[in-house]
Parts: sequence; structure tokens; C-alpha cells
Amino acid sequence: MRLKAEGVTRYSALRIQLWLKGHEIPIARLKTDLRSEFERLLKQNFFRHPWEFDASDVDAEKPEKRARYERKLLPVDLTLAAADLKPTDDSLLALGSKVVWGDDSKSDTFDLIVRELAQKSSLPADFWEALLGRMRPYIECVGGILGHPEEAGPSGLSDIRIISSADLRQGRTLFFFCCGRPF
Repeated sequence: MRLKAEGVTRYSALRIQLWLKGHEIPIARLKTDLRSEFERLLKQNFFRHPWEFDASDVDAEKPEKRARYERKLLPVDLTLAAADLKPTDDSLLALGSKVVWGDDSKSDTFDLIVRELAQKSSLPADFWEALLGRMRPYIECVGGILGHPEEAGPSGLSDIRIISSADLRQGRTLFFFCCGRPF
């Protein structure tokens, strides 16, 4: 009832939410539900405002090009800004590029996050590396996860088709870690 009160009404979305909250759902059912929700996002044109900045582009570092993309950045969450935790525009562009276009040779996702956390917290980067070190593989795997709209649909659907129960368990563990829920 609580999920329905929060606006989750489709059975597939309800089952996914229950699974994310720790309830057991048969893997075959979960895969079908994930595919259904992903197809729904595609039909709703979820990817209609694609990320354009690509850090691997040879012209990415040109000041006029960077300035154009920095102007297109959406405002940061007010809570982050009020706490003086707004990431730098460079970090936002770099992370956005990695999440949409995939990794580039210019920077490492984990190092970028560690550097940003060290800068915002005044704690040394070594502290953040030690604290987040075991999460490095999960952090680094975000490269290309959102994908460009022309690629996201077909590749997302093919990935859902071959996803394993181990992949799903690791995904739920990552979700718990990000949301501060127990493993």
C-alpha cells in the first residue's frame, strides 16, 4: 500500500520496488518487469534531451566549446548547493560524458569522484580512496550506462536479455549502498 501511495501503480514497477527493498521475486519475473519498464521509458521518449558533451572529442577542451556546454548544465540540487557540496562544472561535464558516452582516456571515474570529495570535504584523497576502494569496480562500471538515445534502446534491451541472477544481486547491493540501506 505504501508504494501505491507513493505513486507506483504498475505491477511491474511494484515488483521491482519490492525487490529493491529486499523482497524475493523470481529472477525470470524480474527480468520481464525490467524489460517492460525499460520499454515504457523508451516509448515515453525518456532520452529526449540527450547529453551532448563528449570528453573524448578532440575539441572538448576548447574554451568556447566547454563554455557552451557549461551553460547547458541544469542547476544543481538546492540541498547540495546550500551545503556547499555543488560539484564543479568540470566534474559534472566529465561524469556526464562518462555516463552517456563511456570511459575516455583523459580521466578515471573513481579518481574524479575521489578528487571532488576531497575538495568538498577538506579530507585527504587517501582517506576517500581507502573508504571507497572496495566500491571502485561498481563506480567505474557506470561508463556508458545511460548511453546515447540512438544506442540506449537496442543495447539496453539486449543487456536485459542476458542479465544474470548474479548481476541482479550485485545491482541490488549497489542500490543498497547508494541508498544507505543494509546489505
